[in-house]
Amino acid sequence: MEDYRLKTSFTVPAVDDAGFAALAGGFQRRLTAADGITDATVLADIAGHRLHVGFDVKAKSFRDANYRCARLILETLASSDGMVGVIDFDSLPDRKAVEEAGRPYMTHVVRQLTQVRRG
Repeated sequence: MEDYRLKTSFTVPAVDDAGFAALAGGFQRRLTAADGITDATVLADIAGHRLHVGFDVKAKSFRDANYRCARLILETLASSDGMVGVIDFDSLPDRKAVEEAGRPYMTHVVRQLTQVRRG
């Protein structure tokens, strides 16, 4: 297993400012409590409805890390305020399917995934 660092940001367009503030708080609580990740950070731009997220994850490969990170972001968003409709996460076989499922809820996504060299 290798260590990977995800840095991403995205806009959540379907909520007002108060709704976004609540969503951002829930997102941060759930992400920092998620199994399998470390060093999680979440910064929220309330006016821009934008979340800036970073965390480390262990994965077998870059492709696996890319999929796991995308799925974790969408699952965390879905559990943060019930905004995301019913999604069968087990039926999303790859990163592209996860991104398609998240498209109505996340826009202007910027992502950087890098392998972390330790020691």
